[in-house]
Amino acid sequence: MPDDATEPEARRKPVIARVLVPLDWTLWSILLVVLLYWLVRVSTERTSSPEAGPGLGIFAVVSVLVVLALVGVLLNSAARKQSAVGLITLTVVLAWPCVFLVADPLIRASRNRRFANADASVGDFTDTTLASMAQAIARNDSAALAQQLAARRPPDGSDRAGNDLLAYALVMVREKGGRASTVRALLDAGADPRTARMAGRDDVVHYTIFGHSEEAHDALRALLEHGADPNVVHPASGDTPLGAVNKDPEIVRILIAHGADLDRLQSDGSPPVVRFIGTRQWESAVLVIEKGARLDLVNPHGLSVDYYLNDWKESVFGDHPEGWERVREAIGARRAAGR
Repeated sequence: MPDDATEPEARRKPVIARVLVPLDWTLWSILLVVLLYWLVRVSTERTSSPEAGPGLGIFAVVSVLVVLALVGVLLNSAARKQSAVGLITLTVVLAWPCVFLVADPLIRASRNRRFANADASVGDFTDTTLASMAQAIARNDSAALAQQLAARRPPDGSDRAGNDLLAYALVMVREKGGRASTVRALLDAGADPRTARMAGRDDVVHYTIFGHSEEAHDALRALLEHGADPNVVHPASGDTPLGAVNKDPEIVRILIAHGADLDRLQSDGSPPVVRFIGTRQWESAVLVIEKGARLDLVNPHGLSVDYYLNDWKESVFGDHPEGWERVREAIGARRAAGR
């Protein structure tokens, strides 16, 4: 007779087997159907690379089918032995890809729905006056917008995303190919770029410097002409606009022309000239050097103009970019002139 300690365990094994065996075979069958579907799809799919053919895809699917067959053998053995540990282990192994097959589309659908809702909230003003003005902005109809404003400051209020009317106009310029004339119409009527509210933590200047189009450039000029601060510090990054510019020399020109501080240390302790050189923004580096940026500032990690001059004396990681040569010439000209 079995002793008292082993009897409950002996009774549990058949229960686990009765539950897990059909569950595991169901999961195994689902995976088999999915893999057979992919095998047919890969075998008949036309590839954009004729020389590659479908062979690699077929090999991958067949390899997984072999693994699934091995799992089936193990499952059959565990079912015959009524091995609780084996059945539980195989349940986890088989459930993971099945859960992934269901969860991944659900996660992507949820994310897409969230993005769609966020996009729909931009420009959705509940106030009828603001909604009418937003429609004029969406149509790039600056004349109609100016007529509605009647030389009066735009009404207060935000869309569901958190953008006021000026911020919404900037979103349209940067993201939707909108016209800077709508931004100018709002500014001319009294919209204050220093108090404009944007969704998220961006200020209007930092938001606009990442619009790489002529309209975005014109919108930035309009903001700065109407009192926007060219040295505003971003609350999240701790950088000024000049330190945040990404490969857009025209933005650098606009910021410099409107009073950007060439030597303001950024969040890492580097001045803009050191950042431009380090990120190989050669034209931007030349611009600030020629405009008088200090060449002797060193950040806490030892990065400086002279660091790059010494480290890149022979080449820039094996390359000899023409832009770096122009930067070196500009530095040499400044120092030769004693400035």
